[in-house]
Amino acid sequence: MVDSNEDAAAGQITAEAAEIYEKQFVPALFGQFAKPLLEQTGVGSGDKLLDVASGTGVVTRAAIDADALVTAVDINAGMNSVARRLAPQAKFQTAPAEALPFEDGEFDAVTCQFGLMFFIDKKRPYPKWGGSPDPVEK
Repeated sequence: MVDSNEDAAAGQITAEAAEIYEKQFVPALFGQFAKPLLEQTGVGSGDKLLDVASGTGVVTRAAIDADALVTAVDINAGMNSVARRLAPQAKFQTAPAEALPFEDGEFDAVTCQFGLMFFIDKKRPYPKWGGSPDPVEK
């Protein structure tokens, strides 16, 4: 039997809950920021993008629209299942942001839209994920 309290404590939601997130929260809160985020990274055709804490893939889909080669990572299998359905062109992995399974220099850019709040250790300094360039400074 699945312990839903244990899943919730680990940040896991069902694919059904992720579908609701996609239908309700993405249009209301997250969708509007995907394109401006990508514009800040300069990601374009043929660039390799790592989308960390990708959720249902709103940034992933925007990057695919820009002809980027996208690898999306989320700790939540339910979110990944929705993202895979909506962006089958991307590669997906289920992993925590704190322990990404990639080599240095593997990506041209890294995005993380609204994911930091869900990281296990929010105070930890994070290395350059996958050898990514320094963050855009404004």
